[in-house]
Amino acid sequence: FPVTIVLPYEIKKDIKKASDWLTAYRNKKGVRKSHLIVDEDGVGGGIIDNTGCTGFINNSRCIQTKEYEETKDESKKLNYANLRTQCYFELQNAMEKGGIGIDEKAIDPDTRETLTQELGEIKQKDIDKDGVIKLVDKDVIKANIGRSPDFADTVMMRFYGKIKPKEPEVNIRML
Repeated sequence: FPVTIVLPYEIKKDIKKASDWLTAYRNKKGVRKSHLIVDEDGVGGGIIDNTGCTGFINNSRCIQTKEYEETKDESKKLNYANLRTQCYFELQNAMEKGGIGIDEKAIDPDTRETLTQELGEIKQKDIDKDGVIKLVDKDVIKANIGRSPDFADTVMMRFYGKIKPKEPEVNIRML
């Protein structure tokens, strides 16, 4: 089952410490590199370079469905402003269907409250306008709660694996 980890600041501010910690965690738990995702902003890019895990770029384009890619039928095109928005909408869908929850025993009350507060700040921007689906800017959220919504973002990034096209387990190249 998926696990979300937010590294303590004293570890995540140092690329080597964070890379070493993540590699040790991955080895201890038997997790494949491809099953780890790291936010590429800031030191995340260096961590990805050092560990070979998957990177997440918030403002990259949303991932289109296979059906759209094959047909280029505009009626099948997803209209999210970016990958972050697409993953938050996937999270919302999972929450509405009861497909995601918080294990009360696995998370302390302060962290649960922090996550709840952060998720409450994730809202659609310009909801009454037609066009690209956008979320309220992260800077607005930071101003409202006095910090970055790190816990909410880690839960949101979990949905990247759901929407990303699957790569084959083994790649064979003929020489």
